[in-house]
Amino acid sequence: MKKDNTILWIIGLGGLAYAAYKMFLNKQRKKENTGIKVPDVNPKTGEKYSDYDKAVMTLQTLLAAKVDAIIGPQTTSLLKELYLGTLKYGDISPLNVEKYIAEVKDKTTPYNLKMKAEAYADANAKSQQKVTKIIEQYNSDDKLVLNFNPVNAVNGQFQVYKVVYNTANKDWERVGTENAMAGRKTRDGGVAYSYSKNWNALIVRINKSGKYLYIAINPDFVQVIY
Repeated sequence: MKKDNTILWIIGLGGLAYAAYKMFLNKQRKKENTGIKVPDVNPKTGEKYSDYDKAVMTLQTLLAAKVDAIIGPQTTSLLKELYLGTLKYGDISPLNVEKYIAEVKDKTTPYNLKMKAEAYADANAKSQQKVTKIIEQYNSDDKLVLNFNPVNAVNGQFQVYKVVYNTANKDWERVGTENAMAGRKTRDGGVAYSYSKNWNALIVRINKSGKYLYIAINPDFVQVIY
């Protein structure tokens, strides 16, 4: 089975905000009926539903509202929650129902975007705290070394970004890619350097074939050990 390189980058880099938001999306999607099917005929009257009626029922299904093709207080209230109180396109109508369906389904409503931003901010804050702790531990005893935890590696290594410090931006920028082998690193080849807000990661100096270079790696995958 071919591996997805995108997943490898997420494993090697910070990826924390992405993972937090994906978890949020997965929880939301579990509440939905992903295979949405609406009836063609009104069971009470025997009349065929119009395309607009079907669209309303699709939206109601996405909102976990009563599915009756009637835009009542419940449907409107649930939709307003996703738009933080104000309906972006106005009251539900044939002119905008498909827009609402698309944004609710794709998780791009103001509520979803707000949750995404909060997930990113929370993940970034936690990542920075972890990096700070690693650096403090590493500097507390010259017998300590860094270990790239093999448990989290893919085929015994982490595929990460090779970075250099940009003095203008005051952060690290990518200059290439690198394979960092899992397992213990010596102090000479595993210096905990700093936190990168750009990559939401720990910057580590490693010795590769006798040359020093810097990489960005997820702090969750780095241990400080004797």
